[in-house]
Amino acid sequence: MRQTGFLAASAAYALTHNFPKLSAVHDLARKLEHGLLELGVEVTGSAETCMVRPPPATTQSKDLSTARNKVFYNPSSVGTSYAEIAERGKKLPKPLSLAAARLVVHIQTTEQAIDDFLGVIRSLAEEKKAAGFVRSVKEARNTSHKDMYAHMK
Repeated sequence: MRQTGFLAASAAYALTHNFPKLSAVHDLARKLEHGLLELGVEVTGSAETCMVRPPPATTQSKDLSTARNKVFYNPSSVGTSYAEIAERGKKLPKPLSLAAARLVVHIQTTEQAIDDFLGVIRSLAEEKKAAGFVRSVKEARNTSHKDMYAHMK
């Protein structure tokens, strides 16, 4: 490989400037996951390291201390859809770019963005509940998620 100085410089910059920010990113991911769970949203893949694994179906209380930077969720557990969430997210004063089940927190993510996202979920869940949405017993028991990389159509 020739002329690798730019690679070394990039790595040195990342280690010096970005690596120290990772604990804050992990804290935000943990806040996001806890917030979703508190709202009754099914978390289909807890954040672990840099990739997410589906939680065991029998786990009742998860240890979220290992949360890292990605969370997978299923909004149908509160009666809403990815499309509704994305539409509301676009209308915020600082719009959110949302696509589907995977939520990624990175060093540019602000705490306000997490709060805004949870606010969108909260308001949609309250609207659905007021309109009569009740989670079925079958949905409450089913914690598996077949397509963790589902995309909006």
